[in-house]
Amino acid sequence: MTLYLSLVFALLVVELPFPSSWRRTAFRWISQSTIIAQLQYAFKILFIFVFILFADSLNRIWKVEQESAHASEHIHDVSDWIYLISFLNSQPNVCPDLGSIDSRREVGRDEEKTVDNESQLKKEIEILSSELEEEKKKSLDFNVLKKQASQQSDEYMRLAERYNELEKKVENRIEENKKDS
Repeated sequence: MTLYLSLVFALLVVELPFPSSWRRTAFRWISQSTIIAQLQYAFKILFIFVFILFADSLNRIWKVEQESAHASEHIHDVSDWIYLISFLNSQPNVCPDLGSIDSRREVGRDEEKTVDNESQLKKEIEILSSELEEEKKKSLDFNVLKKQASQQSDEYMRLAERYNELEKKVENRIEENKKDS
């Protein structure tokens, strides 16, 4: 069973699409090579072998389906398990139930990852929003401090001008007192 599955896999790999430049050179080499002419005979035999195996699989599936029609008439026992095993054995590459279970399991895992990512993002948003609030408070405090500094500077300039005026008045009086004396 493993041998023919390996052969089928090898055939599928050979049939993979290649770039057009590779295909042209390969077709030229194939059309002119004597080795390929000899291998064509082996490939024909191989294709016939794969076709026979395919027909055998179809025959087994048909037999199992006929047995399943008769299996519904009797009580569940060991023969049901034999039927199930033979059915799964006849379809080694096609098992939609298992495929759908695996796909549902993958979807569940993806949903769990999404929920985890969402909770992490919410925590990160909360942290960043609290940091933003702190920065806003610091900015507000800085603006208040800047306004106070501006007011103090204006008041200092006003007091400095007033001081200069008073000093001039004092000097003028001192000079007047000197002249009067």
